[in-house]
Amino acid sequence: HEQTRLIQKRSSASMAAFYLSLLTYLEIYPIVFMIPMILLLRSSVKSDNQKTSKALAFSGFFLLWTCTLQFLSCLLVGPNNLKSIWIQTYGYNYGLNLNSPNLNSQWYFSV
Repeated sequence: HEQTRLIQKRSSASMAAFYLSLLTYLEIYPIVFMIPMILLLRSSVKSDNQKTSKALAFSGFFLLWTCTLQFLSCLLVGPNNLKSIWIQTYGYNYGLNLNSPNLNSQWYFSV
């Protein structure tokens, strides 16, 4: 019974990390939810040693899923096109596309 609960807790951390990495793969903004998710997972256990291992496990699962998604993307589009895909996906968020105003400047001038 205790072993089943442990597997369920690990799979919940893995699934939470998967969904967060999937959202982060599409847009960079959901990365801010990583800290509340770690705090929520840490609050489910009592000892400090388990809290640290929970946070490290979630971070590890997040990195694993993020790298897996990027690797699958590289396989699908090819290594030569990966840079252009990254610029199209994340470039606007970081302001790399300087030809058009980004959302921050539009918000600033509309207010």
